[in-house]
Amino acid sequence: MPRLLLIAFLLIFTARAFTQTKYKHPTTLGINFILNDFKNKSFFDEVSTMDAGLSINYLKGFTRHFDYTISFSCSFPNEVSKHLTANDKSLLLQGDFSFRARLFGKQKWINPFLQFGTGAGSYRSNFLSYFLSGPGFEFNYKDVYFNAILQYRPSLSNKLNNHYYYSIGISGLIGKKQKKKRLVEPPKIQNLFIVKDSDGDGIVDSSDACPTVPGLKKYGGCPIPDSDRDGINDEEDSCIMVPGVKENHGCPLIKKEEKEKIDLAAKNIFFKTGSYELLERSFTPLDDVVKILKENISLSLTIEGHTDNVGTIQSNQTLSENRAKAVMKYLFDKGVDKTRLSAIGYGQLKPIDTNANPQGRANNRRVELKLTY
Repeated sequence: MPRLLLIAFLLIFTARAFTQTKYKHPTTLGINFILNDFKNKSFFDEVSTMDAGLSINYLKGFTRHFDYTISFSCSFPNEVSKHLTANDKSLLLQGDFSFRARLFGKQKWINPFLQFGTGAGSYRSNFLSYFLSGPGFEFNYKDVYFNAILQYRPSLSNKLNNHYYYSIGISGLIGKKQKKKRLVEPPKIQNLFIVKDSDGDGIVDSSDACPTVPGLKKYGGCPIPDSDRDGINDEEDSCIMVPGVKENHGCPLIKKEEKEKIDLAAKNIFFKTGSYELLERSFTPLDDVVKILKENISLSLTIEGHTDNVGTIQSNQTLSENRAKAVMKYLFDKGVDKTRLSAIGYGQLKPIDTNANPQGRANNRRVELKLTY
């Protein structure tokens, strides 16, 4: 009987299934409560002898009327055939692959289907296999799917009885929801017009802020800007808001008198021995640095700390960093914006004199100040 139902259903719907494939059943994942009946000879003969379990089901539509399903289930029967019985219930694992042929080729609130396929299982270390076929119903409410399934499962070996399978469950969408495609009307001939690009820069005049001067799309069709009007465009100018010279990458050259004052101040910065505490005689030259920075707010200052080689490399590195930071803090406390200041310590790595005598070591213990724009 199940084979006759399968053949009849396929004959009715196979021709229709492939005529139009715009609609496909959404991909779903669900869980079902199941009953396996290995003992009765007909449908719903005696419910008390059935074995309950659960299954997980993956479904994907591939034509208008057909879907495929993959299911994994488990139950605990104490007998699956006269050859495989147990004194207590044992785990039965089953995996199925099947096709569903749906009556309606589009989404309805109720859709009958016929399911057919094959499956395999494991029970007490025995391999089992079977065919499956039977009817079912799917109920859809706001993309939540409820289903009820009735199957007959003829065995492919004497280790498993021909049996019945009952299932009810719920599933939901996974992945993106199927969207209806909108037909886009082609433009009407009377709405077409000839575009114009006067400057030939590849940007039509209607979108070009500088239609008579070749430019770039990123600048609205205009040439690369020169914000400070120094003849150096902003993409090559390191000081786009301060007029400068090409040899200094668009920045102004440091004035000779400013550099001399900064260099002189650097030679008169002193600290307590082995410490990063500034001596009072360093304040006046540092105040001169503050004055220069306040008079020209475009300038920035890099403070470098250096030591001799007395002591460990690590201790000298730490001392040089702390001395550079101490100078930066003094300038900041005097009102210089911290964003214009940077401090770095080099320890004993960049000597300017020998470390073999006291005078050379004294020269190497220094702070260097470097002005930039």
